[in-house]
Amino acid sequence: MIEKLVRRDIETLRFKLPYVDEKLINLSQNEPIRGIIGDKYSSRYIGPFYYELKDKIARKHGLRRENLVITAGANHGIDICCRCFLERGDSCAIYEPTYGQYYMIARVNGNEILKFQLNERFEPDWDLFKKSAAKLLFLSNPNNPTGNLVGLDKIEEGLKTGKVIVVDEAYAEFTDFTAIELVESYENLVVLRTFSKVWSLPGARVGYTVANEKTSDYLELSHIPYHMSNMAVKLAYDVLDHEEDMWKLVEETKELREEMRDGLSDLGLYAYPSYTNFVLVEFPEQVSAYDVFNALIEKGIFVYNVSGQNGIENCLRISVGARENNLYLLKSLGEVLADWGTRFNTVIR
Repeated sequence: MIEKLVRRDIETLRFKLPYVDEKLINLSQNEPIRGIIGDKYSSRYIGPFYYELKDKIARKHGLRRENLVITAGANHGIDICCRCFLERGDSCAIYEPTYGQYYMIARVNGNEILKFQLNERFEPDWDLFKKSAAKLLFLSNPNNPTGNLVGLDKIEEGLKTGKVIVVDEAYAEFTDFTAIELVESYENLVVLRTFSKVWSLPGARVGYTVANEKTSDYLELSHIPYHMSNMAVKLAYDVLDHEEDMWKLVEETKELREEMRDGLSDLGLYAYPSYTNFVLVEFPEQVSAYDVFNALIEKGIFVYNVSGQNGIENCLRISVGARENNLYLLKSLGEVLADWGTRFNTVIR
């Protein structure tokens, strides 16, 4: 099945790259004779397939290395999917509101992007995608910026359209299930993961795709060789030994998130339930989210203004920070509202 969904010239990209065992004297890759800072991770190539990191991730998920492609962050995974499944002029789809990089990366690759609207529960209507010309859909789950979660049954419903669905699970550790459970059953499924969130390595730019082995083989053909920094790969490999610390971070973030939601509620604001490390805050009609955004900047706080997106027109997305920063945000937000003489009842959903 997947052979019919990839770009027509995909097989012309298949060429064999050497995997050189570390035991060999490697005089094949024009590397420097020695490292200036003496670090083998900066003076030697360790690609191009990053088997050691793949094997470690595969053990974590109960998979094989053949299910994985290592990426330079989740955004690179988005790019690889565009290159693998879409030709110039082909269309992909998103359901709004969602992560803005899908649109940007698709356009950089010369692809059109069709925009559908999520329903009032922020869930997709699959008929819109099925009837469209789009070959591929990007689905953020949990969704950024709404913070909600679509269940596996709903994702399977979408996969049965026969089109490619890329499920972006940047925040998956804040939930209790993953679409990775479905990759062996659906060749048209790709799951994106990142080390930028709960693994605390946003500056390293490391992620990976998870898919059926046949699908992963095509994804591996769709990026340039030696695309990863050796130091980034080493950081990702090492941090996987700290899984207990990662789960502590997740629980701490959840606690701070709910404290923030309670504090926003005390101010009379509605903060949507969230399965992420941020909250979506809705302001009442008499208060402009855009004005609040600018007022917070004046107080030294930068949040994310999503008020221009359909379905969340008067909302801001606020990341969960350290407790002292969250408390300062709530204090500042209270001052902004008080300055306007604004006190109102909690919005009920």
